[in-house]
Amino acid sequence: VAGTRVRLDSIDPSTPHGPYWLGVRPGDLVIGRNAGDDAIPARVVAITPMHERAVLLLRFADGSEWLAALPPDAPVASADDDVFVRFAPQGALLFDRATGLRVGQPDRRQAA
Repeated sequence: VAGTRVRLDSIDPSTPHGPYWLGVRPGDLVIGRNAGDDAIPARVVAITPMHERAVLLLRFADGSEWLAALPPDAPVASADDDVFVRFAPQGALLFDRATGLRVGQPDRRQAA
């Protein structure tokens, strides 16, 4: 989400400064109704049941869209609801914009 600052403690401090793409898996997002320092406001555009999960299409203020996959026991929002999105920084992935390669986590192996 453009202009949003996120602290990523899991990124190697020797990693050169960006530009980077931030990647977060849909199952690593947490959707809530309460704002907080680590929450990004979004609107639910659509909800699709998929097996035991609900997949939400979220739209942020900058127009970008993300998918969130909620576990079966999570409360499900409704379309057009305003929500707040959080994710654990250790679940975030950083990718070099020029090469597309994952960066900043030397202890993890990249897929070939």
